[in-house]
Amino acid sequence: MAHGAIPPSGKLPMNGTTEPGRSPHNPHDHLFKFAFGPPDRARELIATHVGGALGAAIARSAFEPLPNDFIGPSLDEGRCDLLFRIRLPGQEPARCLLLQLILEHQRTCPPMMGARIDAYRAAAWARLLKDDPGLRLLPPVIAIVFYNGSRPWHAPTEVGELIATPDDPALADQVRAFQPRYRYQVIDLPDIDPDLIKGGLAIRATQSLMRAVGLGAAKDWLMRYGGMLVDIMSQPDLDGLLRALVRYMLASDSDLKRHEVRRVLLASPAKAAENTVMTIAQEIRQEGLQEGRREGQIEILLSLLATRFGEVPPDLTQRLQSLESGDLRDLARDVFAFSGIGDLRSWLAVR
Repeated sequence: MAHGAIPPSGKLPMNGTTEPGRSPHNPHDHLFKFAFGPPDRARELIATHVGGALGAAIARSAFEPLPNDFIGPSLDEGRCDLLFRIRLPGQEPARCLLLQLILEHQRTCPPMMGARIDAYRAAAWARLLKDDPGLRLLPPVIAIVFYNGSRPWHAPTEVGELIATPDDPALADQVRAFQPRYRYQVIDLPDIDPDLIKGGLAIRATQSLMRAVGLGAAKDWLMRYGGMLVDIMSQPDLDGLLRALVRYMLASDSDLKRHEVRRVLLASPAKAAENTVMTIAQEIRQEGLQEGRREGQIEILLSLLATRFGEVPPDLTQRLQSLESGDLRDLARDVFAFSGIGDLRSWLAVR
């Protein structure tokens, strides 16, 4: 393989990064991955927000999703990430870009986001160098934060602004010259007029709804923009997105009732509207039952581990809470063979 910026396409196996059938336990994450995980929609979203010559080039680029574990576990439980390899028009494969699209669904703006992204960038490059120690060029990493908190974003978007420098201006300039100058872009949904959101139906519906949820206005969105749900219902290829939007809406606003969503959806001329509404309602009820059973499994396991080995460290608790029901059953079987908390750490490392 020629020494370039990125290993050739196809070296990294795909997993659930964009697979809509495997629903994350967080409704924010599920909608984010379902709406923007498909390369065509990710390309449309990013090209629209980046703009300029780069945005125009991205609109004509090939997008390849990379797996969730490309750089290991998420660096922050308050985030959901999508990662793509982008081949710009006219560029050889070795000179691709890496794009990280981050959903920051905390309600407040995290002041040290720049430091987190810098850690991600270093981890991505370390993974590439591990895969190909002979690399001579590293790929540019473009990080875009998708934020739907209740207040506008105010954290610095350049890493250098987070680094303290001496009071003496001459010393400060010299010290600053040794520091990274990376920046990231923020899609600040609270600061965007929903009527001015660009893109196709899926892009507009998802961004405007996520904005409304961040502002605590999901019911207002349904009354004003619910017609987009009707339009989505008439497009069979967006059926999965419709379900993700409805689940997200109902999970995010306890004041919003199912019959209100049903009334809007039944305005669709589609013959299958009633069946679609009933199916979504049944799926939501079933998922609620399954999640309740899963949470019960987690509670019992944490109690058992604490009784045998003492308090479970927060990082292991977080990892355990992300396990699927099948893995939880396996852990319940294997835990009696553990001799200490280190065995749990080793067990989780291969899951």
